[in-house]
Amino acid sequence: VAVASWLGSTLFFSARLTGGGLGARAALAAAWASLLAALALAFVAQSRIVNALGRIADAADVRADELSAGISGAVAPWLIVFGLALIAVAVLVV
Repeated sequence: VAVASWLGSTLFFSARLTGGGLGARAALAAAWASLLAALALAFVAQSRIVNALGRIADAADVRADELSAGISGAVAPWLIVFGLALIAVAVLVV
């Protein structure tokens, strides 16, 4: 979702917003940063899950409740929402 949102905002809104004011460009830049951070956090959460699954497969004493994406898995969807909201603000400011 983060990649699709980032690519969609890049393709559809960047040409329109680059001619806009400083506020619109700043909101678009912050939105892109937020969406890229969400993508990075999604990869971090996925690697945490893969590591936990590997430990569960290797050792019988690892508990299944250790299978968690952590804080990065919880923050990533909210960064997507924040990034999409900033894109909406940037479009409305223009």
